[in-house]
Amino acid sequence: MKKLAWIGTVAFSLCVSFIIACYLLWPKAEGPDAPGVLPEKKADPIQRFVPADWFIGSSKIEVLEAIYLPFLHKRFVKKGVRVAQIEGTGIVFHSPKATYMNSRLTKGTVITLASTGQLLRIELSGGIPTGPLHGQMTLAKAEDYYRSVSSKYVDLPANVSPLTFQEVLNSIYKHGFAEIEKAARIEAVFIMAAADVAEATPTVNWIVHFYGIPPYPARGASKSSNEARSYLRYTLDEHGDVLSADSLP
Repeated sequence: MKKLAWIGTVAFSLCVSFIIACYLLWPKAEGPDAPGVLPEKKADPIQRFVPADWFIGSSKIEVLEAIYLPFLHKRFVKKGVRVAQIEGTGIVFHSPKATYMNSRLTKGTVITLASTGQLLRIELSGGIPTGPLHGQMTLAKAEDYYRSVSSKYVDLPANVSPLTFQEVLNSIYKHGFAEIEKAARIEAVFIMAAADVAEATPTVNWIVHFYGIPPYPARGASKSSNEARSYLRYTLDEHGDVLSADSLP
């Protein structure tokens, strides 16, 4: 009996040792389900179009009924879009020499195509609606005016902008032509534009409108009113270089 008990003790010890060895040598689980490993949180793609330190208050997918997008609005009506309401305590503009905080701008809307994430429109304003401000036009009037200066929006870029919207704002702020950082309203699109002539080659551009800015200095013999100089439209290439600034209309 003692011999059998000894054999049983040895067998039990060997089984315990085998179980411990298997536990220690078994490959550890990897991936999001492994103990102590948190799944990586993917960045919301719409965040690229949100000013720094702002947040997405709400977001929903809906069928687009109308949008202010000259020449292209009919193409996207009845398409699925994502509409994000964004909020912040103001926009901070940065340049190598200065920083400015615009606390008037605290709310906004970003609209993208639900299927691709392509940007359709960005709007930033204050909590209290303002307008119409000088420079704001109806869609029909805007299209007529752009045609008169041989300009037309022809499509959306296939690729995502290499810049965030905050980088675009900072690039314009560095330009220093006017006090755009004090705007009461900002609107922007990322589109392909071309001269309104046959076989014109489209270019990828950021178009950013600043409404309600302090009147910028009149140039030369210009006698335009302060109101007429309280609006600017900036055109940038896809890398953020400023191509032009004009007060259309």
